[in-house]
Amino acid sequence: MREPIIPSWSWYGFSLLAFVLLSVVASRRLTGKWYPAYLPAVVSLSTLLLLSLIDVDFEQQVFVSIATVLFYGTLLGIYRLKLIPSDETARALLNSAALASLFFTYAAAYGLYLNYTVPLAVLMLVFFTATAMVSFQTLHWAGQDDRHEILLLSLALGAVMGELVWVIHFWPFGYLTIGASALICFYFLWRIAFDYLRGTLTMKKTFSEGLILLILLALLLSTSPWRMRA
Repeated sequence: MREPIIPSWSWYGFSLLAFVLLSVVASRRLTGKWYPAYLPAVVSLSTLLLLSLIDVDFEQQVFVSIATVLFYGTLLGIYRLKLIPSDETARALLNSAALASLFFTYAAAYGLYLNYTVPLAVLMLVFFTATAMVSFQTLHWAGQDDRHEILLLSLALGAVMGELVWVIHFWPFGYLTIGASALICFYFLWRIAFDYLRGTLTMKKTFSEGLILLILLALLLSTSPWRMRA
């Protein structure tokens, strides 16, 4: 397996700084506030991380095109939510961006773990931090004003995903499969937390959603090539 092309720190740092500044300036101009820049900045960070693992020119171009649309959709969602706080389309755009950035982060972190000497503890910390931050951002859209409860749920989701990556790092699959598997598990847990905050959590709904996601996970793993480590 070819080692991924890791950009130099200067290139990576410059690109990340440029996109973060763009996120801050755009969010400030669109909403009058700076903190909405968090999500487009995370999209930029996760995109650059995953891009470092892609070494085929055509695949790089396709991925950059997808990431560009995602970045634009994130800013559009922020703007629409500012104009109409109850805009479900805007929330769907931001939720999609959050899930995509989380997948990019999961896949990139695991890819770097597979190809380089990255301690498992660091991988677990990345999963914990990324999950907790994205959860804290998206659970606010459940309409719950209790920040303390949202924070506790976000930390709990982060802790579970941090422990889960310890389990799945034994699986003989590549980083994209692991990233997608982790995202499926996260989404199931996130839906439970989201429904709990909205007061719509039921055993029947949880079971049906869990069954669907379990089938998707089984299909993903059964059709993915194994990656045997020496």
